[in-house]
Amino acid sequence: MFTSSVFKTKKYQFWQQKILTTCVFSIILGMSQTALAGYEPPKDQKPPTGHSDSSGVILCPANQ
Repeated sequence: MFTSSVFKTKKYQFWQQKILTTCVFSIILGMSQTALAGYEPPKDQKPPTGHSDSSGVILCPANQ
């Protein structure tokens, strides 16, 4: 069957763009994870007090 070289080029460009996008997102994700792993809290940071989760929503003591 006849296939035009234009279609082959477009298909190749599509996959090339998809691979490039995947690589860029992977690099960004990897760098952000590395930055988060290196986080050290300040020495004067205090732990949370009371019955609340990290979002600040007060939890019922029966749920803990």
